[in-house]
Amino acid sequence: MAEYLVEPKNIRRLPVHPGVIFAEEIMTVLRERATVSEIARLLGVSRATLHRLMAGDIAMSPEMAVRIGKAGR
Repeated sequence: MAEYLVEPKNIRRLPVHPGVIFAEEIMTVLRERATVSEIARLLGVSRATLHRLMAGDIAMSPEMAVRIGKAGR
């Protein structure tokens, strides 16, 4: 599990996008068992949508968060 260090209060930084955390924490585990295409199919999205989510280009909906939670089990 990656560490996300907290910086001093006087330094501002952008929050980490949930898709980036998904890519680093969950996707690496899922990739041990399935291909990207299989994971996208399991989540009910296209590969392109999955990549855009992991890059932080699109928002993670509550529905997608639930799907990811179920897939991570």
